[in-house]
Amino acid sequence: MDRVTDIHSRKREPVDPPHIDATSWRLLVELSADLAACQAGAEHTRHRADLQRITAQLNNLLQRFDTPKGAA
Repeated sequence: MDRVTDIHSRKREPVDPPHIDATSWRLLVELSADLAACQAGAEHTRHRADLQRITAQLNNLLQRFDTPKGAA
């Protein structure tokens, strides 16, 4: 433990939020809609809860990205 060095982060200029290309954005949005539809039709409570969790995670991922550049 004597050789442990602290790593100090350098302050950086503000960076642009992450971007995603239009095709990938569309695929993720379509996947999110499909998961929501499956969740609504799930018969078993556990399956519904799993699908709800996955849908929430996917929505959190989508929120990290700005709308693709050039998208309406």
